[in-house]
Amino acid sequence: ARSSGAVAWQARGQKKWFGSNWPLGERFDSDGKSVSLFSTYVIGEKYTGEMVSDPFDCPDKMVLRVAGHHGKPSHVPLVQNRVDLIDFESREVLRTALVPRNDVVQTIPWQLGTFEGKRVQLRAVDEDRSGAFAWMAFKVVSPATLSDLSVVRALNAAIHAAEDLGLVSLSDDLFSLSNDSRVSMTMRRRAGIAGSLLNGELSDAIVLQVLSEMGEFGDLDIKSASERGHWFRTLEDDVASHLVWLWLTKGASRDELLNHLVKGNLPLSAIRNSKCVDWLQSQSGDAGLDRLKAIADYDASPIIEEKLQNALRQYQNVQSSALGLGAAVFQERCANCHQLGGKGKMVGPQLDGVVVRRPERLMQDILMPNLHVDAAFVTSTLLLDDGSILTGWVVRKDDEKLWYRDQAGLEKSVWVDELILSKKNQQSLMPSNFHEALSGEELVGVVAYLRSQKP
Repeated sequence: ARSSGAVAWQARGQKKWFGSNWPLGERFDSDGKSVSLFSTYVIGEKYTGEMVSDPFDCPDKMVLRVAGHHGKPSHVPLVQNRVDLIDFESREVLRTALVPRNDVVQTIPWQLGTFEGKRVQLRAVDEDRSGAFAWMAFKVVSPATLSDLSVVRALNAAIHAAEDLGLVSLSDDLFSLSNDSRVSMTMRRRAGIAGSLLNGELSDAIVLQVLSEMGEFGDLDIKSASERGHWFRTLEDDVASHLVWLWLTKGASRDELLNHLVKGNLPLSAIRNSKCVDWLQSQSGDAGLDRLKAIADYDASPIIEEKLQNALRQYQNVQSSALGLGAAVFQERCANCHQLGGKGKMVGPQLDGVVVRRPERLMQDILMPNLHVDAAFVTSTLLLDDGSILTGWVVRKDDEKLWYRDQAGLEKSVWVDELILSKKNQQSLMPSNFHEALSGEELVGVVAYLRSQKP
């Protein structure tokens, strides 16, 4: 059921603010009146992250108030701080309000008759971590369900109090709240998780309910919930781990699970907990199961792990100046095999779709290329009757010929009659020595550059 009450918001990004709202800050409008807005200036100008609303039915019009900057007014912006209106189903951006590059609050009206009735979300994005002229503030003036957050704040405070004080006696009330269609999706989700944890652990029913609420499905079908992969990115770690456990043991599609892990919709930690690892080891293998085992058991060298952890710490304070270094690294090291924004070669995967991935996942892709091999770029080893061994991506095959693309991106073919064996590999053709080839600054720079691109 769709919520008819106040719409809740949830911040994503730095862990301190994950799952809560940005704090309120005061700014003046053009009439000199003080306006209270959600503000990243209050957090600190190096903060980056998002604040995303629950889905709601698009009204015929909306009014926003926005202030802030993405770089000094005299500079060309490298990133864009903004508020987006997003189609919940297709993820298409329907409207964008950029910050005005001004401390003074600006009023932005949207006429939305074309989209009226669509299921949509609002997403406020602060992408600028440069430390100066790098903040945004916003408020939805109308409709009221997006502007009046007093009920949401009260419910959120009550849920957190029950969790912090361990009030087990309130678990039934929290479960009732999690089933109340008048309450927003995010609040139902938080209440269900809190009630379940007060009882000792996350139950199967609660995790399935969480997924059902997130995907707005009427039934609790994990296979249906899997169609909402973009929501999996927001799952708390314990929910994600329990989801993967259910996925493995309830017979849902292993290919679908593998797809979400490879795409970064679910964190690798979700399948690397002892319960999932033990279950996988107890099962006899098939191709899908073997791939999941490989991900669960993957053990990077201590040198690579150390480089990854150091780069992640460094990334927390990355400056916009790193984007220039990242662009140069991409052109020199990556563009010979990958396309981004229509530029580069298509030997390996095209990268426009990866820019929304978390920094940790992008660094893993660079430092550990065999961990996540895109299904479309799994290579095959071809053994011919003259003893020749070829390696490449199989493009297509008919009764007479097999066509493949070699490491240089050139399409070639062999006669099927000459082919003795064709075996798929789980090794990437991407070099596995980037932990040596890239400095820590270069790794951080190229990840920052990728994430600065529009998806």
